[in-house]
Amino acid sequence: MEVAGVGKYENAIHIAVAVLLQVDCFLTWDEEHILKESVMKMIQHLNEERGLKTPVFLRPEEFKPLLPSVPIGQIINRLIENNLQNFDSGSVRG
Repeated sequence: MEVAGVGKYENAIHIAVAVLLQVDCFLTWDEEHILKESVMKMIQHLNEERGLKTPVFLRPEEFKPLLPSVPIGQIINRLIENNLQNFDSGSVRG
């Protein structure tokens, strides 16, 4: 089944969620179903018709230079600590 030019239904769902969440970057190694120029153009066109922002599609190795020079483990630990602090203070609601 092909959805919006994306050859796998699961990938189409991931892209749709990323678009609705307005993420800046979508990381994937899937050159067969997502990173094809024709697929990316179709996704861009469909989103433009609906007034939605299309994330930048990148391979993980293309994203790495965009990260700060802080090791990824430290970034993840900071995110976890911040979320736990927000949770403890009642800021996060389920």
